[in-house]
Amino acid sequence: MDCGAGVEAFWQGLCQGRNTIKPLKLIGVKDYCCQFGGEAAGFEKFLKEKPIKSQGRCSELFYHALEQALDDANCRRHIPKAGMAFGTILGEIGSGQKYIQKLMAQGKKDIALLRNYSLNSSMAYFASKLKLSGPCFCVNTTCSSSGDAIGLALREIEHSRADIMIAGGADMMSDMLAVAFAGTEAAAKDGVVRPFDKNRKGFCISEGASVVILEELNHAKTRGAKIYCQLSGYGSTSDACHPFSPDKDGKGLSRAIEEALKDSGSSFDSIDYINAHGIGTVYNDLSETRAIKRSFGGHSKKLKISSIKSMIGHTMGASMGLDVIATAKTLCEGIIPPTINYKTPDPDCDLDYVPNKAIHQKVRRAMCLSAGLGGQNCAIVVEKISP
Repeated sequence: MDCGAGVEAFWQGLCQGRNTIKPLKLIGVKDYCCQFGGEAAGFEKFLKEKPIKSQGRCSELFYHALEQALDDANCRRHIPKAGMAFGTILGEIGSGQKYIQKLMAQGKKDIALLRNYSLNSSMAYFASKLKLSGPCFCVNTTCSSSGDAIGLALREIEHSRADIMIAGGADMMSDMLAVAFAGTEAAAKDGVVRPFDKNRKGFCISEGASVVILEELNHAKTRGAKIYCQLSGYGSTSDACHPFSPDKDGKGLSRAIEEALKDSGSSFDSIDYINAHGIGTVYNDLSETRAIKRSFGGHSKKLKISSIKSMIGHTMGASMGLDVIATAKTLCEGIIPPTINYKTPDPDCDLDYVPNKAIHQKVRRAMCLSAGLGGQNCAIVVEKISP
């Protein structure tokens, strides 16, 4: 995938099963347990303009995705009741780390630490830049952050508190990110992410950004907006059982699935496809499989399930937003992207994970799942718009 080239390039890369995980170059990884990840190398060449100098790489990533989304949605004019929901794990803290080191060396203090490198600094900057007078939120629910941002944006639209919501998330590659997740001992040291495979060894960290534009259907039609799909249901729960590991039986994620289905008014057997969390760790993939079986029962055997993290790694706060974008394309194109690197079936993970090659199949209704650190669970239902 040509990083930064847009949704179509991203989608084509997924359909082709293209692996973007490579040796890390942006950070010094000599002493790290995992030296592989997904870097958005070269995306800067697609930037129309850079954010102000006080904003770092996370904001640049988000800004580029934001510009593309606004253009695609034909949404450049000022809309009074427009807002934003931005999801992230570390935001600009990675940039702030370098800034702190520079300050300490010079023996100085600077309020810019709060203004430019706090978690909400990217959201605050772009809300000001775009003159967004509607509700604006910064969401940190670990790996579910952009999913919960999208769900929160959905609620603002449903309750008529906003006409348009910009929703998504971003995280950048940093030493802090690499060290933090190395501490979980769940990294794939060989750089190969094998979701649901018996020999899976873990995940690889990545950076990225995702942005979707949400609005009420008639509002979008009146504007002449390009409409991909309908976001019809959202559920969010907590396992409340462990700081890192998911509930082994997937009970919390199962409840999020059922809440999203109830919210959308959909039956469990109306779901054709699940874009899974699927990070490639032993416990997460097993827990997610159990959650799907718990909620869908016998229908779980009929579901198509795949993990795009096998190709792009775990993009942290941006991840579920990218899942939603990929799933929207699945609904439009009738193509389900694969789970690559799948070679050895696991008898405990025995569902259809669309191994290694994309398949052509009409999908009427789909679900995206996320199961993050701290037991944060998120499920979103998206469905095809009827002609």
